[in-house]
Amino acid sequence: MPARLKLPHLEPKRKRVIASPTFRDPANLSDDDDFAHAVDRIRTCIINGTPLPSKFYSKGAGAVRDYMLSTYGIMHLHLGDWSTNELLWLVQYPTHVVFLELSDHRPFTTRPPGVNLNRFHYAGIRLREREIDQFLGSEAAAGKAPRLTFGEKRRMGLVKPPAKPTGK
Repeated sequence: MPARLKLPHLEPKRKRVIASPTFRDPANLSDDDDFAHAVDRIRTCIINGTPLPSKFYSKGAGAVRDYMLSTYGIMHLHLGDWSTNELLWLVQYPTHVVFLELSDHRPFTTRPPGVNLNRFHYAGIRLREREIDQFLGSEAAAGKAPRLTFGEKRRMGLVKPPAKPTGK
């Protein structure tokens, strides 16, 4: 299975965007032109590999521990600015991003935070992870596998840290 990236920001590199089969929009946020435009802008930035404007991130992103991100690998982006309640929930991988749902901050109020959100989307996330694995396998077979940076390989445990000099 591909490794879920638990980074506080989206990587500024080209990735494929796919929706979870369990994707939902219970409050019909996509009916609002401003929120729909925000989701399109986020998708475009991910596909093109351009950095996402900081207004989409929480004010403390990277500085404050996000339990859902560190535990489940599920991150959220704000659809207005950092103070809005309307959110896009997603999971980030080295080559893909999976959109889970459009909703609000309610998943943070459950104990533990996000347990219901994770439970609802678990099967959809696992299905997409299998599809990502198949995609990467077919790309590798065709000689088109995306090259990972040294930092990506290290985070995924594919390279060992350099050995310390022995002083001889």
